[in-house]
Amino acid sequence: MGHPSVSCIIPTRDSAASLRGAIESVLCQSVCPAEIIVADAGSTDTSRDVAREFGSWVRLVWCARSTHADADVAAARRLGLRFATCDFITMLDPVARWRPDKLERQLAHLAARPGLDLSITEIGPETRLNGEQSALEHAYTTLLARRVAFGVSGDPEFMLALSRGDGWISCAEDRGLRYELLPEILAHIPGHTLAHVVEDGPRTADEPTASPARGQPRDGRLRWGADAFAGGSRGP
Repeated sequence: MGHPSVSCIIPTRDSAASLRGAIESVLCQSVCPAEIIVADAGSTDTSRDVAREFGSWVRLVWCARSTHADADVAAARRLGLRFATCDFITMLDPVARWRPDKLERQLAHLAARPGLDLSITEIGPETRLNGEQSALEHAYTTLLARRVAFGVSGDPEFMLALSRGDGWISCAEDRGLRYELLPEILAHIPGHTLAHVVEDGPRTADEPTASPARGQPRDGRLRWGADAFAGGSRGP
């Protein structure tokens, strides 16, 4: 039985230095998206050239640039959504990288929880998201959602909140969307050491689980380091 199809949208604005690595981390997924859409917000660097290097693997679309970076990235997200054709949508910031089984794990999460609209995960280094809204805001670049959660063209306020990485949880709740944190580090920002221990299961925002002090492991079962992550290792 095949996996559901996924559209991956990567919004860019002068992101040439990091874009290649982001695209490669998507192409290395154990369940690869059906389409990768790089939505460029009027970059003045070589971001579009980087996207074109991947040929038919990547669809490049773009919009005009303004003087407001957050608004431009929000517009790029909405533009990418207009071209997305799949039932599931994920959005990756160019500076972030995914663990090779990120989409596989989240698709399984949503399949097991059909009432959920959005799945988010922990993001390194050592975010230790504890179910509180202020902490969960930082997981926006791990978002995997059912397409219906975004509406037909993407809610402008929601997309802007995602682009800022601030306030999007409130936007989701105001729209009646259900989300849940999968407590595993499935993404990280390169250049940081990762350390994570998997918990017993996911937790929801309305049913938070107590978290230990920052930097303290929850148990001793599984740890990830930056080298193992980059190489696609699945741990001991």
